Amino acid sequence: MTDQIHSSVPTMWFSFIAENTEYSHTPMPESWHFGITKKDAENCSMLVVAGIKTASSVAFASYIHYQSPIPAVDDFSIITNWEGEAKCIIKTTAVEIIPFNEVTEDYAMKEGEGDQTLTYWKKVHWDFFSKDLSSFGEIPSDEMMVVCEEFEVVYSDS
Repeated sequence: MTDQIHSSVPTMWFSFIAENTEYSHTPMPESWHFGITKKDAENCSMLVVAGIKTASSVAFASYIHYQSPIPAVDDFSIITNWEGEAKCIIKTTAVEIIPFNEVTEDYAMKEGEGDQTLTYWKKVHWDFFSKDLSSFGEIPSDEMMVVCEEFEVVYSDS
């Protein structure tokens, strides 16, 4: 997430609130994009809006290092593209913290990326975790804890 929020973020949130008044007292959630490259951010936001990607994973060590709150059921997030433009609002439906080597084929399919197999998930996420963790001196392992978040799209412009 950048320091400056794109104008589409509050616009999307207030449009969502106007249509879902039961959340009128809910503060605007954090906005963010997937991945650490423009290609990943664009691809993942497209998969989320299309309803193909309904899960995401982050190494637990990253939450600790960046002092980020771990997602919780019923949390909202505004998903953006690389440039910070709002693409949709998601609501967390499940969170599980498990070892990397215990992620299941079913969960890998919910991630919605590539061929949606566990083999693909493990390779892509190992590469991602390696880059992310190395930035603060950590090394991935098969036993490292992974925060596995499932979500649903509750609002999009599409």
